[in-house]
Amino acid sequence: LHTVDSSVVDPAKVETNIVGLELSKIGISSADLAARCKDAGLWISALGPHYARLVTHLDFTDVQCDEAIEILKRALVAK
Repeated sequence: LHTVDSSVVDPAKVETNIVGLELSKIGISSADLAARCKDAGLWISALGPHYARLVTHLDFTDVQCDEAIEILKRALVAK
């Protein structure tokens, strides 16, 4: 996600299975991102107007992580 826009997430600050996305600089609300992701089968949390949270489960596989990243990338750049 950092490659889509470096303001969204700083990989150096991700230490757990919880990842926060700062959306204020990319022109999409967290509600819009959550809706786009849900339409593609990925549920994320909109915690403020421009802040979304991702949380993975213990049993989340690498393949599922890759799929989630692709859904998020498409959702972030969709117009």
